[in-house]
Parts: sequence; C-alpha cells; structure tokens
Amino acid sequence: MKSKTVLLTSMGVLLIGFLFPESLTMPVEGANQSSYSIDSFWFYPWGKSITHKGVDIFAKKGKKVFSSVEGIVVFQGSIDMGGNVVLVLGPKWKFHYYAHLNENEISAPLFVRKGTEGSVGNSGNAVGKPPHLHYSIITLFPYVWLADKSVEGWKKIFYLNPIPYLEPVSKLSIKEIENNNSAREVKRSHIIFRFSLPTYENGSESIVPTVGSFNDPSSRLSFVFTDQWFLASSSNVRPDISSSN
Repeated sequence: MKSKTVLLTSMGVLLIGFLFPESLTMPVEGANQSSYSIDSFWFYPWGKSITHKGVDIFAKKGKKVFSSVEGIVVFQGSIDMGGNVVLVLGPKWKFHYYAHLNENEISAPLFVRKGTEGSVGNSGNAVGKPPHLHYSIITLFPYVWLADKSVEGWKKIFYLNPIPYLEPVSKLSIKEIENNNSAREVKRSHIIFRFSLPTYENGSESIVPTVGSFNDPSSRLSFVFTDQWFLASSSNVRPDISSSN
C-alpha cells in the first residue's frame, strides 16, 4: 500500500511539472538576434566540451542576466569551466543553465521569477574572451527523436537548442518542433531566417513566391512557415537565402 502511495505521489509530481506553462524570455538585458550566432549550437570542435551545447549571448560586462523562466534555483556557485553559474529547474522538467556570470545575485534553493539573477561576465574558461552569457536548456525527459549522427549527436536528446525557445515562431511551431514528425529535422539544426512572406493572388489561390534555394536539391529537408518566419533543416546543407532581412 505504501509503495502504491509513493508511486501515485511521484506520478502526480511529474504531471504537475508538465502542466506548468512554459514561456521563455531573453535572459540578457538588451540582447536581440544580433547578440548571438544561430549556428553556434552544437558547433564542433568546441574545446573540452567537444560540441557547444548551448548559445552564447554577447553583451557588455555587467549587463543584467535574468532568469528566462520561473522556476527553482537548484544550484548557484562557481565551477571550473562555467565560472559563476546558476541552474534553474523550470516548467516541463527542463533545467536552464546560465554560465560565465560576472557575479551571482541569488542563492539556492529559491523560487525565482523572471528577475535578475546575475550579470554578464567572462568567468571560468571564458577568461580573456568577450563577455557573454552561455545559456543551455537541458531536459530531464529525453527527446529521443532528436538524436542524430553528428558528433555527440545522441546527447541532443537532452540538450535542446535554446534559440527557437527564445524567439518562438509560434506556440504551435514550438510544439511541432518538439513532437511532430514533420518538424523533427528542423529541431536538429535550427537554421532560422526572418523575413516577411509576401503573397500574390493567382485566381483564387494565394501564392507565396520562392524566397530561398538550397545547394543540394536531393537532400531531405523539413520546413516550418508562418507569416514572418521560415525554418529549414538539413544534416548536410546550408540554405542560400536570396531574400531576407
């Protein structure tokens, strides 16, 4: 009876974690698309880390770093590679990792809202490099469909690309990226381009003109479209976008 109670309680706790809404915001004061490279996630080689399991958001030293989600601070302190770091457990059982901070302004354990948790720096193995925040998202529940044949590609089931979460196409697109067959390839490399999609009428049909071309037409590609965003992915091709802003 006791074991059944423990099991039901555990399942209830897990379910509650998934029920909390997930809404992420940019964790660095004043940062935008130009503050990071969309190609930096899973870049190889990346020193002792082998691959880059997050995104580096560059800013002036001392700029405020915010928690991108509401959650529980499970660790704050200093480690060799990350320097001054904060680890927050957020909704959907995802850890949010903030590294190379100049200083920490919160302590663990603590429930944190989307407020200041530190400032941008270059601590740890970023000493001597431009100040930036290293931001990673790690899921406790593996997204097994995200594994691929890249270097350490199996680890992508745990390390998620933060960029689509910081700049979501839409709630539907994020859900597609995480769950649907049609967008699984998109999640693997997250090559993102922003532009408006003009349409013109051809009888009763609205047509979106071609705005990009790919070097290898035989490659298997996946796409997600909205009125402002286009996401494309391929394991061995980079898109050649002829119209973007």
